Amino acid sequence: MGSVDIKRQAAYELRLLAKTGMDNRRLISEAGAILFLVTLLSSHDPRIQEHAVTSLLNLSIFENNKVLIVAAGAIDSIERRLQVLEYFAPWWLALRHEN
Repeated sequence: MGSVDIKRQAAYELRLLAKTGMDNRRLISEAGAILFLVTLLSSHDPRIQEHAVTSLLNLSIFENNKVLIVAAGAIDSIERRLQVLEYFAPWWLALRHEN
């Protein structure tokens, strides 16, 4: 499904498009990009994850997209990512403080 760089760029472009208007938000969802963005939430690349979650947030501004985002499994995927962050946050903060 493409290289990491291509996925990162695609997520970034969708993020920008989703930020700039209701028509874009509607068209992005009609093109089926919500499921693609949800799959990117599982990426090992933090920038891809950031672009994907921000794109989904922007897409959710269009009311009809909220149901599609939930149905695609975005909430569970985001929740799992937050649990991982919560688990590693104390270690990461301690490491940063030491340096």
